[in-house]
Amino acid sequence: MKKTFLIATLMLSSLFISCNSDDDNKSEQKVLDPIIGEWIQTNFTTNLIINGEEGPTNVEDLEDCEGNDFILNINEDGSFKSGKIENLDTGECDFQLGSWKNIGDGKYEFSGTSFTTFILTPEFVGNSFKLETESTDEDGTQLSRITYSKK
Repeated sequence: MKKTFLIATLMLSSLFISCNSDDDNKSEQKVLDPIIGEWIQTNFTTNLIINGEEGPTNVEDLEDCEGNDFILNINEDGSFKSGKIENLDTGECDFQLGSWKNIGDGKYEFSGTSFTTFILTPEFVGNSFKLETESTDEDGTQLSRITYSKK
């Protein structure tokens, strides 16, 4: 009787130990957000919206204002740094710095020192992501499509 009780106790305690170990491993695993990393701009097109229809496609420059590849660094700590863009107020070539956060449902909020907060919904495909944005100014509405690839 004592042997049966001892064997049953050992079997039950081994179940608890293995379950406890699995739980520990799951809590230690950290999954990085797919947007984190160093990205290079590989495609950038714009279209003016005319009477509700897309106008001709313009292929935009893939370089920053100093002629270098346009790089976007999105960091795990919630900060980002983009390639240099000409500051329209000063005419200088400046990095765009700011913060980002995943707000759920595949949407990301970006805030910066030189632009207002905006929300993007990237489409991840393999080692790249695509963005589609629409902006309106005095010239009309413009649709932009940008692709970034992991560097």
